[in-house]
Amino acid sequence: MRKAKHLSEYREAASLFSVASKVYSSYGNAYKNATKLADVYARKGQVQISARGNSYLADHIRSALQKIM
Repeated sequence: MRKAKHLSEYREAASLFSVASKVYSSYGNAYKNATKLADVYARKGQVQISARGNSYLADHIRSALQKIM
């Protein structure tokens, strides 16, 4: 996580923290902030797309992206 520079690397860190959070959940789910770190790196790994145009275009793009995710 400290050397992450690409969005995919942040998503991978989020995935690993999420797994750690599940593993440690029976111990109070607070071990080394795994849950919080999973959320932080999930947000850092998000791809943001901006498009100029009308709402129809934005809705079309959103729909297409949701189909492939």
